[in-house]
Amino acid sequence: MEIRSTLVELFSRFIDVNEKTNIYNNGSDNNYPERIERVVNNSTTAKNASNKMASYIFGKGFTNGNEIANKTKGLTYNDILYLISNSIKYHKGFYLHITHGIDLLPNSIDVLPYKNCRISKDDDFGNKNAIYYSEKWGEKKFSFNQKSKKAKWFYPYNDLKDVIVSQMENDAKQLIKDDDTEVERSKKLVENYRGQVLFVNLEPENIYPLAFIDSAYNDADSEYRTSIYKNSNLRNGFIGKMVATVLQSGSKKDKIDIENNLSELIGSENTGNLLVFESKLDQDNKLIPVIRFDEVKSNNNDKMFKYTEESIKESILMSYGIHPSLIIPSNSLFGTNDSKILEIKKDFQESLHSIRTIIEMDISKLYGKKVKIIKLIDDANK
Repeated sequence: MEIRSTLVELFSRFIDVNEKTNIYNNGSDNNYPERIERVVNNSTTAKNASNKMASYIFGKGFTNGNEIANKTKGLTYNDILYLISNSIKYHKGFYLHITHGIDLLPNSIDVLPYKNCRISKDDDFGNKNAIYYSEKWGEKKFSFNQKSKKAKWFYPYNDLKDVIVSQMENDAKQLIKDDDTEVERSKKLVENYRGQVLFVNLEPENIYPLAFIDSAYNDADSEYRTSIYKNSNLRNGFIGKMVATVLQSGSKKDKIDIENNLSELIGSENTGNLLVFESKLDQDNKLIPVIRFDEVKSNNNDKMFKYTEESIKESILMSYGIHPSLIIPSNSLFGTNDSKILEIKKDFQESLHSIRTIIEMDISKLYGKKVKIIKLIDDANK
């Protein structure tokens, strides 16, 4: 894995434009979003914290959430909100793909996988040229060929009707014929339109946002690696090991018989925890007891991890702005004080107010109606 200094400290320097493609790289190896998803999913605390954030953003869904937003996929507006919430919890941003009907109004909305999208450099007038889509950004030999017919890209969002018409005509220009009827022409314009993408960046001061977990990236990775270390210790270290010292056998058959008998004694599932030594007569020419068992004490020091694990969890939760009681109720500082827990929940809910507002504004604009996200905890619930 790339060292942290390269991943974060050099991150801003590597959000530069690829001279060949004119597309902004996202991270030093253009694979920052993939790394973020992996480190969050590998960390129990980060995974729980991100899920908690997504649930508070989603709340109880949109007021008109059951209406269809994407007929092709059968997605409702609540499905779109769910996908948006999950994109935000990882990346602090999302990409909405919008297509239009012949009336030039949005007729389908979808959420593109954040890690697969990149934006191009602005043109001389400040307009973004395109949003590019690929599943191979992080591959070393991958190079996005903008001129390739297989290259997948979308127009940046623009609700001006003359712009939409121009885009539709550009996408269908190879298919439209002079003798097409108006109905045929309209059908070709709609069916061959690649659509627009609205990139919502919740950290607009940066070209791409830094993930919520970014400041605690090392901690999330450490939690994962600590788990691996402890598991390896339990499986392969001196945990519950027994050493059996037996009298040296006279033949190979005798040796096998002894080991089989010992295996039966401790049970087949525990054979990996037994080490057998053979012994001869001692220096006084006396027989050593036929068999002796010794236990090898654990070399796993739980106290060594206790403070580290607690500080790691605290750091991760802080990166999401989450109080520990929302993730680990049994360890709540307030015990069974329901009013205090409710206050903490409402505070966290309100901390996400601006994010919900941005989502509401963007979806209302595309939907053509004002929508509201129903909060998880009602304001009247004191």
